Amino acid sequence: MSTFSGLTTALSGIVAQRYGLDTTGANVANANTPGYSRQRVNLEATNPTSTGTALFSRWDGPGTGVQATDVQRVSDELVTARVRQERSTAEFMSVDKAAWARLEVALGEPGDTGLADRLSKLWKSFQDLTNNPESTAARTQVVQAGAGVTDTLGQVATGVAQAWTDSRAGLDLLVQEVNGTAAAVADLNRTIRDASASGAAPNELLDQRDLLVQRLSELTGGTVRTGEQGTLDVFVGGTAVVRGERATALGVAPTSAGTVAGVQAGGTVGLTGEGGTGIDVPGGKIGATLVALRSTWPGVMASLDATAADLAGRVNTVHAAGKGLDGVSGRDFFTGTTAMGLAVALTDPAHVAAARTTAGALDGGHADALAGIGRGPASPDAGWRAFVSDVGAQSQAATRRSGAQAVVVSDVMAAREAVSGVDIDEELTNMVMFQRAYEGAARMLTAVDQALDTLINRTGLVGR
Repeated sequence: MSTFSGLTTALSGIVAQRYGLDTTGANVANANTPGYSRQRVNLEATNPTSTGTALFSRWDGPGTGVQATDVQRVSDELVTARVRQERSTAEFMSVDKAAWARLEVALGEPGDTGLADRLSKLWKSFQDLTNNPESTAARTQVVQAGAGVTDTLGQVATGVAQAWTDSRAGLDLLVQEVNGTAAAVADLNRTIRDASASGAAPNELLDQRDLLVQRLSELTGGTVRTGEQGTLDVFVGGTAVVRGERATALGVAPTSAGTVAGVQAGGTVGLTGEGGTGIDVPGGKIGATLVALRSTWPGVMASLDATAADLAGRVNTVHAAGKGLDGVSGRDFFTGTTAMGLAVALTDPAHVAAARTTAGALDGGHADALAGIGRGPASPDAGWRAFVSDVGAQSQAATRRSGAQAVVVSDVMAAREAVSGVDIDEELTNMVMFQRAYEGAARMLTAVDQALDTLINRTGLVGR
């Protein structure tokens, strides 16, 4: 091996260590960049000049230096897939928790403006009327207490209907985000494929794509499959929303119900893909939103309607058996059978049936029977308390599930960071290592240069 080859060896060391320094610098710069995967330079010793396998081949030296073969992106696909799955589940549970929390707010229980308080005041007004059946003020108080019940129940129902409407509007926005994200993933698939074909290392592009694919999973619970030439395909409910360079736009089915009443009447809300084919979204924010639209809010509204129908039926049955100050019986106290349609049927306080049909008009015995509707384990009050308790239990369970899933997400994110995250201490150590190796290669270059200078300029000058 000639002395001049030492220059090449030293130069290869300088170049390789510079790659290492550049890569370390990029890692440090992106230590807080979301989704960034640390990179490392893979170094490989270059082969000696003589690499033949002939029987009498000889060794020509220790080697010709080092070369940087590639800049590797450090990641674990299994951990990345687990992160997608757990974050999708966390988003599903977060939306479910928010739905039940909003329902608790709509109910307004416990409190002095809730239905339980309004029912208590209605039964109390009937009890007061028992002692003062001739009092117009007491009768007016009964009518007003009844209106308080219907107003409160209507407000709760309106809040539920508005929550459904808000969720439905939110679904449109989420679908738009899915379509935009899927299109971006398809574009990155094309760019990554072209870069890989040209021999480049599209590490940063891979990080960007992983973040977008993770977002798709958070929105839809979609699954990922490796495609051809470094591309990724994303499937939602068995339908490919991204396949290579092509993205399929999702949409809300045109036959979807527009109100919670429409769902109660048998309608539903769904998504469609290419050609109008129905897509079942298994999870993520959209999956949880569909559950709320299809069952949570309609189920709550059905319970409110059942409460209204039960209350109206019980009160009207007992009220019709009494008579007002005019001696007329058979009147209903409430009209309507739904939470939003329930109202007080009486316009004249004198028509409140406080008297028994067998007694005089100023009798108050029947008002006591009306007050008794609110007593007992089968009363409307007991049914409402059971409903509120069930909602509270559901909300607490959703909160616990979401909290537990947040811990799981934290654990899997920590696992990802352990593999792909940037450790500043480690990078600084690498920086010093590459720096010293660079200095050593530069010092070797200087030594070889000095040796060549001696050979070229000074050899043969002794004795002159």
